[in-house]
Amino acid sequence: MGGQQPEERRAALVRAAELAPENAAVLNALAWHDLTHGRVQQALPVARKAAELAPGRAAVLDTYATALAKASRCAEAVRVEERAVELTAEHASGELRGRLLARLDALRAGCAAVPLDEE
Repeated sequence: MGGQQPEERRAALVRAAELAPENAAVLNALAWHDLTHGRVQQALPVARKAAELAPGRAAVLDTYATALAKASRCAEAVRVEERAVELTAEHASGELRGRLLARLDALRAGCAAVPLDEE
């Protein structure tokens, strides 16, 4: 989906989610796309479902925590991001762990400060 415009990419992700509604990776990609394009209300339920489907995947929990933060649900966001960081303790790359720790620090400072990485 590399060179697509944001709306084309979103349409492709929505279609993929319709075809594979139990695929946490597809749902996570759609939720992150929506978050990075200002669609918090659309992203939150999709991110929640992805997290329910893949509660052991740090990247999925990170997306859900970010969606919670952007929806001003800070306490929940911190709890979810803490779990994502825990999951990275043994198995994740140093880069992912560092990114999650930075986001956790931002969440603890307040939801408004939560950075969004590019897609």
